[in-house]
Amino acid sequence: VVRNPYARMVSEFNFQKLSDPAKAADFKAGKWSFTCDEFEKHTLDRVRGVASAPRYQCIAAGGFSEEAYQRCDTQVPVLDTIDDSHVIPQWLFAKSAERVFKYESFDDELWSFMRDAGLVRRDQAEVQMNSAGGVGQTAAHCWSVMSREVLTAFVTFYAMDFKNLNYNPRAFSLDASALGGYAESSAGSAK
Repeated sequence: VVRNPYARMVSEFNFQKLSDPAKAADFKAGKWSFTCDEFEKHTLDRVRGVASAPRYQCIAAGGFSEEAYQRCDTQVPVLDTIDDSHVIPQWLFAKSAERVFKYESFDDELWSFMRDAGLVRRDQAEVQMNSAGGVGQTAAHCWSVMSREVLTAFVTFYAMDFKNLNYNPRAFSLDASALGGYAESSAGSAK
């Protein structure tokens, strides 16, 4: 299952921030304690962190080819893994998958597939797992006020996801479930 890169970064931010007991308690009490500046810094730090990992750089230098994966697996020490599967471009995982589902089509595609494959009961209620919910609703709107520098770094880093998974880098597509159907904003779109 892949997800729009914008919504995925919001989810990563939520996960990291709500792992802090004080922030989680504030949020549970109805107090919003995150800022768009925090989200922007988090986004840049996460993108730069993964992009600077020697293993990622090795794979990127090889054009993300299968040969580069194999070569980098043997050349880069095992301890130097890219350990953040929530931030690494999804195409690096999805490109070898037999079938890829989009999180945004969860109800229409994934649930019917899981029922047909016998992975869930036919009468089991559909539940969209890992939704950003209310936390994502506010954080997601931060994309429209993000600096061009950070937005460009983000779009460049996730270019393979936008291209190969058919997501629009100019549309700040968000979790429809978290935003009541709000799908995109043209404000601050990156080139």
